[in-house]
Amino acid sequence: MKGPGTPVPIGLRTRPNWAGKLIPHHEPWSAARAAGIVSDHAHLEGATLPILHALQETFGYVDAEAVPLIADALNLSRAEVHGCMRRMGATSQTDKLVRMANQIATFFRSYPDDEAVAGIHRHLVAFWTPRMRERLAAHAAERGASLDPLVVAAIGSPTDDPGPIQPATYDPHRLGAGASDAG
Repeated sequence: MKGPGTPVPIGLRTRPNWAGKLIPHHEPWSAARAAGIVSDHAHLEGATLPILHALQETFGYVDAEAVPLIADALNLSRAEVHGCMRRMGATSQTDKLVRMANQIATFFRSYPDDEAVAGIHRHLVAFWTPRMRERLAAHAAERGASLDPLVVAAIGSPTDDPGPIQPATYDPHRLGAGASDAG
């Protein structure tokens, strides 16, 4: 039995967390390393899943840049690769945020553009954490082509309105300021 002072063996792709439990340690994304992984597995029959698993094991997720690499190496469409990725949940957190933001834009698509942009903005402010909004804004600045134009416009909207969420619900320094009777 391991005690508090017992050293934990560290494997090639694990590291100890604060409690000494081994957790996965992933490399930062590298297109060159990903291309090597794809070429190492491309000869296998049904290579899509082994490639996706190897990429996820190495990087912790499958970056969108890997899709054309895999599609070209295996003579598949990008849609086929995306389908496999969605089924195995291999997309990054940013990809998930983009997908959710685009779904919000799809809901507001029937509204006039100015109302749609305002509605998307209100939704993002009301229901997304500041960190989620910051991550989406950074993605839009870097490579926003995957974002719906309504979302891009909503991200660029002024953010003076804090939304309907009380600061006490997302700011631990204002705990209790929401005047909740739940406690």
